[in-house]
Amino acid sequence: MEGEFDYRAALTFDDGPSEWTDAVVEELCRHGARATFFVLGDHIAGREEILRRAVSAGCEIAIHGRSHRRLTELSNREIRDEMTFTAALIRDVTGRTPSLWRAPRLSSGWRVRAVCGSLGLREVWLTADTEDYKRETEQVVERAIAGLQPGAIILMHDGRASSDSPQESLPDRRGTVAALPRILVEAKHRGLRMVTVSEVANDSAGAIALPHRSLPAQVWGRARRMVKAG
Repeated sequence: MEGEFDYRAALTFDDGPSEWTDAVVEELCRHGARATFFVLGDHIAGREEILRRAVSAGCEIAIHGRSHRRLTELSNREIRDEMTFTAALIRDVTGRTPSLWRAPRLSSGWRVRAVCGSLGLREVWLTADTEDYKRETEQVVERAIAGLQPGAIILMHDGRASSDSPQESLPDRRGTVAALPRILVEAKHRGLRMVTVSEVANDSAGAIALPHRSLPAQVWGRARRMVKAG
């Protein structure tokens, strides 16, 4: 029953969809939880059913770019292409238009935010990073549980960027899947209902999704001029 929970928090998963996404969704369903998946456009082909299953389970699909390139190193046009390509694929596959984005490698800035804001997208940051792409399961659990609180947005990964080297990222996401049951059990113990980012952002416990217009007015004005020029 939803009414027995007073607070909400969100697990988020970057770099999918992948062969590990189904296992993540299954674990979420087993614990009555939902999550937001920030997907890469280049990872969607051949995995369309995975996204549809995630949506059917109540999860939210958001944008993580197309190629996992650092957005701060791209032109305005390239940033738009990264976002619109992935948004169109998500819409075609799921029937839902994404409204949220998170930058690959968390590489963002006022210019990138302005470009994405001009597309009607809101940036999502995080309150806790599990670093599950490089840590052992026990450490992932500890870091996630340390960040569990009302309004939290916790960063995890259900996929792996093809550009990642063995030194940067573990070869699979077994540790992430293995950590999930303990994280979700602890969340329930703390009275937290694990939902999507959009649900957290609409909850009085705390709006974590960062609107592009939260930039200072003078910065926003400069950013808009740069976007139009690009």
